[in-house]
Amino acid sequence: MAPLKQRLSMKIAFITPCNAIAGGLFVVYRHAHYLQSIGHDVRIIFADGSQGRQVTWYPNFSVPVSLLVEEAAAPTEYDAVIATWWETYYDMFHLNARTYLYFCQSDERRFYEKGLDSPALLVERTYCDPRVRVITEAKWIQRMFQNDFGVEAGYAPNGVDLSRFHPEVAPLAPRGPRVRVLVEGPGGVPFKRVDLAFRVTARVPDIEVWFVSGDGVCESHWQAARVFKKVKFEDMTPSYASCDIIVKLSTVEGVFGPPLEMFACGGTAVVSNVSGYDEYIVDGQNALVVAMDDEEGAVDALSRLVSDAGLRQRLSAAALQTARAWDWDQQTPIFAKVLAGFCERPIPMPRTARLDYLLLNRLRRLESAVSQLDPVHMALVRSRSREISASE
Repeated sequence: MAPLKQRLSMKIAFITPCNAIAGGLFVVYRHAHYLQSIGHDVRIIFADGSQGRQVTWYPNFSVPVSLLVEEAAAPTEYDAVIATWWETYYDMFHLNARTYLYFCQSDERRFYEKGLDSPALLVERTYCDPRVRVITEAKWIQRMFQNDFGVEAGYAPNGVDLSRFHPEVAPLAPRGPRVRVLVEGPGGVPFKRVDLAFRVTARVPDIEVWFVSGDGVCESHWQAARVFKKVKFEDMTPSYASCDIIVKLSTVEGVFGPPLEMFACGGTAVVSNVSGYDEYIVDGQNALVVAMDDEEGAVDALSRLVSDAGLRQRLSAAALQTARAWDWDQQTPIFAKVLAGFCERPIPMPRTARLDYLLLNRLRRLESAVSQLDPVHMALVRSRSREISASE
């Protein structure tokens, strides 16, 4: 097999939900830029164009961007179309491709309540079709696809940009005698447990707390010495470099990136045992791990790190070595190799199957539009959606 750089250029599209600031989108953009750098014709497609198409938060963003409504009306033939979220899985069948793929970064069923009419049913449907090739960043997701759905999933781990995240980064404020703790995450997303992190930090004396809010939400009762909202990726490094410990207590993740970025800047972490934490975290070796929603355990872990400088320094040193083994420059080519492997053995997607997905997607959108207006039509839409899903 010829080396990847010597193969003919492929035409590749990543479909993302919208133009937003998110860790998952950063990973997508990282892969897109690498594929472009080795000669592929790459495009980002926003399913929702309401937030514009200019990406300003990702460093040196240079991949062409278009909107789904534009692409659906064009006769473009792609070698690979890659969905990046369950709704974009349905959207991607508007496009023509030799290979359809799903870059899955979490078990997205967890974002919804269970129930007969839960979107989780539509999410799970995206896990069941072996004609759609799957790439994931987490071994636990790879096992889920293979064990629960009989679908092959390629593994392409995440990384950290060591050219940006490293101990020599200039801090916003030098570390002082008080231990400085970073709380990071979108304050308006319940499963990120930002409120829990603040309850924990409020109970640990003699610390200084900084907060980086990805979505700009910061409740008035959250006690932080400094608050940063909707921070660009390149502006995150001084915040990490200014802090000693990150507290990340999520209950839903694929593989979270902020602790690894903190590791690269010389700090350590208190994290929950959320799915994917063990991709790079070892309890007592490079961080402290507590059970999900265990406030008492998190308070105890943070208190130990704050009071025991030797423990904090030992974990931070090991954390830095961990980060150096997760360099994006080594990780990104793995995604490209997995993608090339799937594209070299495409599985045809019949037009009838594509149309069924698109019809199910249309009914999903219609259900959302009429759900509060007409109970009779609502029942008809739900019935037809279940018929299509069951027939595939």
